[in-house]
Amino acid sequence: WCVEANGTLDPLRVRSLLAHYHEIRPFTAQEEQSWPLLLLMAACRFWVSRLIDWQKNAPLQLEHSGQPITLKDPLEFQRIVQTHLTQPSLLTLRH
Repeated sequence: WCVEANGTLDPLRVRSLLAHYHEIRPFTAQEEQSWPLLLLMAACRFWVSRLIDWQKNAPLQLEHSGQPITLKDPLEFQRIVQTHLTQPSLLTLRH
């Protein structure tokens, strides 16, 4: 996710991730344009899945393997969602 504890993107890790990806396949213009929305949608998906686990009281449920489910804090992704809403990230290698 390349994020700090407060939900903001770490520019160094983002540049590294994007540069390595770009070495394999350069980004299309449509990918560059869609990047902020894709980050927001991915963070929303994780936030909602964690909220559902909390709502269902996941620590009392068992996975198919019979092992307890590890409950993860949904507030982490709430912060990430809020950051993407207020500070959209551009897909760029030029920073």
